[in-house]
Amino acid sequence: MAKSEALSRELFKISDADLRKVVDGYLNECVNEKFFTAPASSTGKHHPAISLGEGGLVRHTQLAVQVAEDLLQLEMYQTLQPFKDRIIAALIIHDTKKSGEEWEQFTVFEHPKLAAEAFKAYAKEKGLDQSVYTDIYEMVISHMGQWNSDKRSMEKLPKPTNPHQKFVHQCDYIASRKWKMD
Repeated sequence: MAKSEALSRELFKISDADLRKVVDGYLNECVNEKFFTAPASSTGKHHPAISLGEGGLVRHTQLAVQVAEDLLQLEMYQTLQPFKDRIIAALIIHDTKKSGEEWEQFTVFEHPKLAAEAFKAYAKEKGLDQSVYTDIYEMVISHMGQWNSDKRSMEKLPKPTNPHQKFVHQCDYIASRKWKMD
């Protein structure tokens, strides 16, 4: 069974067959198996209950893609429709290195950079159009938004600058909220 089967519904939301094939290959060849069983939050502090426990990171990814699909139906986001495939690809990829290459116990702050660089190298090797993988790279590396620095790291991640980078950040943010109804 291919590792990417866990995200098969999300993959088939990418209408560009070449991009879908590259994202599928990336998931199977470049992503640690632990991604597919890990919780979205190693401490349980930063994600809703549905994204915790075994497989929680995959469920978080599925939620982020669903948020994107729902928001892209709104008139106010129609200008992002030409980027839909790239947005979905970026959301599928964004946390694939969340605990680093070797999958450490806790989230690695630089995970957006690790995922963006790994995807870019893989996509380039597979012959994906440079403008496509560069755009996805920029969405993934900036997906943390305002949380682009960490006291334990010298690294400062870029913040989203264009509308589709901001949209990816927004979808990830919404998918990670712990809603309280009290």
